[in-house]
Amino acid sequence: FLKRLWERLAPSNDDGGTRRDLATAGDKAWLPPSEINLRRNISVVASRNDNGNVTLRCAHCRPSPVVIHPSSLSKLCDGARELARRHLCHCPLVAPRDKVDMAAAFSGNETSDGAFLGRYYALAGQAIG
Repeated sequence: FLKRLWERLAPSNDDGGTRRDLATAGDKAWLPPSEINLRRNISVVASRNDNGNVTLRCAHCRPSPVVIHPSSLSKLCDGARELARRHLCHCPLVAPRDKVDMAAAFSGNETSDGAFLGRYYALAGQAIG
């Protein structure tokens, strides 16, 4: 299912699949700056084989030292946040301002409805594919 969703993404890369940025044009209208920056720093890689795997990884590191494999569209938001906690907040290639914004989002200084974010990530994922 997820493989079909991401099939029409960017050209192949060195990960053996197709890669595209998680960010979309509609992000600015719906998301707070911290979420926009988070999505801008994440690449989505769809597997070339038929197992339907999708991988979230750092958009800057090759190869990415941390990868996340969400099990469904409804888990994309959780996967993005996990990648930020485990890698993006510490990655030397992520802009310092983006790190500050991500840290603010995780500290609770910025209010975001978690249910809305989960739905937004899932719907944006469907729209991309």
